Amino acid sequence: MQTEPPQVSEPGSGKVPDGQKVDKGASDAYFANLTVDNSTNLTQDVSIVVEASSKSKNPFHCGLNPDAAECQDDATASGNATNSSRVRKLTTNTVLQAFDLFCGAFALTNTAAACGAIPAAHRDILFGKATGGSSMDRCVIQLNGAFKVAGSDRCNDVTASSKGVCYENAAAKDNTGARMDFGVHHGCVKAEAETGDTYKFKTQTTMKLPKWKLDSDATLQAQAASFTPAAMQAAAQTEMASADSQKFLKAAVMVAIVAINNDPQASAVLDGTVAGVNLTESLGVTKADAQAMSTAMGSGLSVEALNDDTSVLGGLVSGQVTKLPATFSENLVAKEATAGGSTSAATTVMIGSSVVVGLLSLVF
Repeated sequence: MQTEPPQVSEPGSGKVPDGQKVDKGASDAYFANLTVDNSTNLTQDVSIVVEASSKSKNPFHCGLNPDAAECQDDATASGNATNSSRVRKLTTNTVLQAFDLFCGAFALTNTAAACGAIPAAHRDILFGKATGGSSMDRCVIQLNGAFKVAGSDRCNDVTASSKGVCYENAAAKDNTGARMDFGVHHGCVKAEAETGDTYKFKTQTTMKLPKWKLDSDATLQAQAASFTPAAMQAAAQTEMASADSQKFLKAAVMVAIVAINNDPQASAVLDGTVAGVNLTESLGVTKADAQAMSTAMGSGLSVEALNDDTSVLGGLVSGQVTKLPATFSENLVAKEATAGGSTSAATTVMIGSSVVVGLLSLVF
């Protein structure tokens, strides 16, 4: 008996980048030929949650906190001394929007590690392989206002119940109607001030995989052991601690700069006219740099190109990374988080069909 894929809520608005689209005709034919014996699996998904904590200098600190003592000289020099509440509100909204996208760099790194921990052949099935692209591009979150998860908060929302700002992946947009054809990946991040302009960025990745695929596809069934909680935990830990992930975080900051440049509300922070924000000074990037990287990126992020220093995009990004001030980028290390301290054994908990993968820590 043929079955329909499980039902999920209607995804939010947003256009899937051209390089990340899949052939829906071939996809429909693939799903039509799948059979599932256990109908209860159609209403379940497998959720993998990966949390990480990062520390960094926050280039938006004075833009977010213009009244802080350490920001007074910067604020006055930037023209922040104004009695116009309307101007102040517009400036604040611009900074908040740009900060959300900057924070997204930490979530993007986390989601890239989670996606990279899944073998490419399995990821192709779970997220779809784009024509001219890859399943990696469809698995990681997109730093774009159209991919912000509906109802998510701002990155600087420190209330205990908030996950901060959340973005989703391109494949989620291809779950047309109420059918869950592909995996859904959300990357959330919230920033908490520690001392001065040093912040902790807490990220959480939630990946929902269609259980009916895991139970029905022969390729996935043959590697069922790799989808156990312990196996996924180990794979995520290895990926997060790799040299590639260390490099990727810095590159992801540049992806965030491109997103800020392309966002109508946020882009003003690159003009040097927004009080308390000077990205040329704090990150070594100019408006022209951002526009060049944006042109190279085109309609959507290619993770392969980003990681390839010989590509146009990879070359520009790697060049910009070398301009990151040492105060921002030095001592980048990935460590396991520990109970009662900064380093300890990660834990894995199985709750129904959910897999909770233990804490990891990125520290600047």
